[in-house]
Amino acid sequence: MNLKPYSPLTAGVIINLSMGLLYGWSVLLAPLEVSLDSDRASVSLAYSLATIFFTIGMFVMYKLLNWLSLDKLALAMGALGATGLALAGLEESIFTLIIGFGAGYGFAAGVSYFIAISAASHPSPIPITIAMSINVSAFAVGGVLWPPIFEALIRTIGPHGTLITAAIILLTASFIAFLLLNYSKVKSPDSKGDGLFRDILTNKPRVVIALFVGMTLLAITSLMVIGHASGMAAELNASNIVLAPMITNFAYIAGALLVGQICRVINGRLVLIGISFLTGLVLIILWLFPNIDVLYLALAVIGACWGGCAASYPVTVSSFYSLSDLPRVYGRICIAFGVGGLIGPLAAGALFDNYNSYSTVTIIAAGLGFLAAITHLSLPKIKVGK
Repeated sequence: MNLKPYSPLTAGVIINLSMGLLYGWSVLLAPLEVSLDSDRASVSLAYSLATIFFTIGMFVMYKLLNWLSLDKLALAMGALGATGLALAGLEESIFTLIIGFGAGYGFAAGVSYFIAISAASHPSPIPITIAMSINVSAFAVGGVLWPPIFEALIRTIGPHGTLITAAIILLTASFIAFLLLNYSKVKSPDSKGDGLFRDILTNKPRVVIALFVGMTLLAITSLMVIGHASGMAAELNASNIVLAPMITNFAYIAGALLVGQICRVINGRLVLIGISFLTGLVLIILWLFPNIDVLYLALAVIGACWGGCAASYPVTVSSFYSLSDLPRVYGRICIAFGVGGLIGPLAAGALFDNYNSYSTVTIIAAGLGFLAAITHLSLPKIKVGK
């Protein structure tokens, strides 16, 4: 059996599994707070900065291909991320944690995420919709794999030793990905731009604007709820509030894989409309019937829809643009992820503080979900076969 056609996707999965350690951050938070003798807000700044630099990395990835091929860029980003983690582990200070984990690892993870998407879009025996869903799911699987790994390591070598070990794992994974991409002779996507306006809005501004606004609305909607899953569970007197974020994480993975299959028979535009509408609908149900069982149902649906969003957006972009343009165009649209990540949880927290309840959060998030559906409805219809 010739394994060469599967090498790019395998490389992408390895990259995302390793870079997905971002989801293990919550396990590191309290131990780092103690070891650095700092407050939680200061330690949390590293994660916030990592999210910002992750978005920046996605935005500039295709430009970096002017200097490095895809395989070499994967190795370089692995080295950068590993250096950042090692710096945070070796030099025990808030400053090195923020610079190393926040800026160094965060940027490397954002670039690497799009390296993985580019690798998954390479022609192979696996349909691109399935390849994309497997690829984006691999990053979310980090939320399942890394927390127990970090927990075990922290017990034996402490949080800083854990960061150093993670650096070694990251570097090893990037080297394996480099070998696979080099072996498969995967071509780098087009890195040429067309000037500032066309480079950002492309030659199809209606498509880019609709996708960007739609993703921003859906990100804010989803993260208003996902970011406060435990708090919402506590308000409804859940016996185990840890179950709430676990539901969204597993649902995210399942949703990404399921939507990858759905996109084989239904075009991405219709999938995005359906995902957005379903998100709004389940939040209306939660608002009308606020009990813990309905919350768990809502979290499962929203988690699955958010995972489906991650799988269907690149597929939808590839319906309007060539695969070589995917990293450039999708990288622009994914700024919406950063916007939603900043606004969603913050807005939900402010609304909760003001009303002392998540009821208002729920109904506003529902409205934004329906607005996202309307925005995606404004996309041009995709021709059959795209």
